[in-house]
Amino acid sequence: MKKRVIRFLCAQTVILSLLVGVCGCGTAAPKADETTEIETTEVAKSDTVQAKATANTAPGASKKSEIDLETASTFECEEEGVTLYLPAEYETAKGDISVSGMDLTNGDGLYMVYGTYVGIAKDELDELLSKDEPTQEEIDHYYASNLTLFAIIGIDKNRSASDVVSLVTELTEQLGDDDSMKISEKDLVEVATYDDCTYYEVININSSNYSKLEPEFQKEYDMLQSFNDSIAECAEYYEALGVFPGIIGSKISFKTKDIDGNPITSDELFSQHDITMVNVWATWCGWCVNELPELEEINNRLEKKNCAIVGLLGDGTDAETIEEGISLLTDAGCTYQCILPFDGWTDMFDMSSGWPTSFLVDSTGTIVAYPIVGAQVDNYENAIEKALQGNADASYNDLGSYSTENTENFYRIYVVDEESNPVPDAMIQFCSGDTCNMSQTDKSGIATFEKPEDVYEVHVLKAPKGYKPDDTVYITPDTYSDITIVLEKE
Repeated sequence: MKKRVIRFLCAQTVILSLLVGVCGCGTAAPKADETTEIETTEVAKSDTVQAKATANTAPGASKKSEIDLETASTFECEEEGVTLYLPAEYETAKGDISVSGMDLTNGDGLYMVYGTYVGIAKDELDELLSKDEPTQEEIDHYYASNLTLFAIIGIDKNRSASDVVSLVTELTEQLGDDDSMKISEKDLVEVATYDDCTYYEVININSSNYSKLEPEFQKEYDMLQSFNDSIAECAEYYEALGVFPGIIGSKISFKTKDIDGNPITSDELFSQHDITMVNVWATWCGWCVNELPELEEINNRLEKKNCAIVGLLGDGTDAETIEEGISLLTDAGCTYQCILPFDGWTDMFDMSSGWPTSFLVDSTGTIVAYPIVGAQVDNYENAIEKALQGNADASYNDLGSYSTENTENFYRIYVVDEESNPVPDAMIQFCSGDTCNMSQTDKSGIATFEKPEDVYEVHVLKAPKGYKPDDTVYITPDTYSDITIVLEKE
């Protein structure tokens, strides 16, 4: 087991440890290797900012501490639209602190930035992480010493705290949490808005591992958590780039070899099928290897739809690894084509969110959907089917849908452009079996339809000036939902 494996804190782990106190990795691996050391910088703000008097609930702390911005360090999360200013105490802490950010739903506009604390002395932790084969006891000690320090969650499209709870609940349930998640609206304190995105500080953070820490680390954790309100208030909020910005519509063109050494071009690869799912995997990735047999079964079913799976062995850069890849594919019974990496392949296939990641490409070599991060065997065929139906801009993510169930008694249609900016004045038609209603999107890009729960067809009857027509027929779920439609600019 390598250092990066034991240090790994995936999105699912963070969510579950934050909300229900579980530590352990799920399927996907967003930003697994992107925990970052904090860099000190001068901050052109007032010396201190008064923290809110409402939020922090550290297990042993009652005081609220303020950040000295002259000595603060910064951490930028451009994808999530947040820059953090962190207290100098983070750098001098005896325990280990990591700060990161992620798009929790891979394109559906639910963002989180967070800090984690490991209550182990840094020299002891470095020794542990340097071991190729740590004992199970050492691994258990590491995970038992992990706690969430703070978390800020953002949600776009003018959605509310109840929508945050709904999305996170569904994500948690899909990860197989038997206890269900414990977050509620009262655990979210609004701290800022930017355009159509609202940011909340998460309070009442689950600290189930707190009692397992030694007293000196409990005391330090209390001290560090006392800065949480000030961290949320001092942060700068701006437009979130989101995960995989600009990837939909990008063209793929390359020459390479398959795993058996035969030359192949992207044109030859993609022109044979209406949709090709490029599954990027690696020999060292356990989730990648474990899903190989199921990928073969899916590929066999896809033949009837003129679709296919193609593997890309991301670490296949030397003969030994290629041989290992061939052996793994053979053992799994895989007969679908697998290609090798080529110069610039990571510029076309963004793997920054984790392994495996799968990309849906049409017959022209164009990426037609947000990538699917993680071994999501239950979502692959659904995503491909939607791409075949023309829902090319759907967010194929951990929630497996381009719509989000809401708690209101109506359907909301959100029309946005490719940068997730709202599109006003789009004429939307909302049809049942015998009647149609029409409405124009407002300045927030929203059209609302107060109809009984049922399955409806949604059409963009007329795109506003500057946008391409959209002839796609969108189908609603049979429950009240928020549905996002992406229009391309001319």
